[in-house]
Amino acid sequence: MFHALVTSRLTLRPLELADGEFIEQLAGDKDVADTTLNMPHPYPAGAAATFIQARQDAAARGDGFSFAVTLTESGAFLGVVGLHVIKTHNMAEMGYWIGKPYWSNGYCRKLRDGL
Repeated sequence: MFHALVTSRLTLRPLELADGEFIEQLAGDKDVADTTLNMPHPYPAGAAATFIQARQDAAARGDGFSFAVTLTESGAFLGVVGLHVIKTHNMAEMGYWIGKPYWSNGYCRKLRDGL
């Protein structure tokens, strides 16, 4: 069982099927898809439910963990952060995306080339 990580600004909590509508809305923006390695654009209707279920299944196996990024005060859905566990190398890779309406608010930083 995973619990939420709460700060004064942001909450990370396990993804829920109810997040699907927000994922499809925010991930449907080409600028958001362009910040990821494998997010489809346009984002297919109904695909978020499959994504959420796959991430829940991965967590149950210990292969990866994905969390909704929300505003602590209002609960507004901002995006997703996830860890892909690579057991053979005892490591994990992290990826995230934040919906464009929430860019430039200091929630995360986009690295520039050469940094």
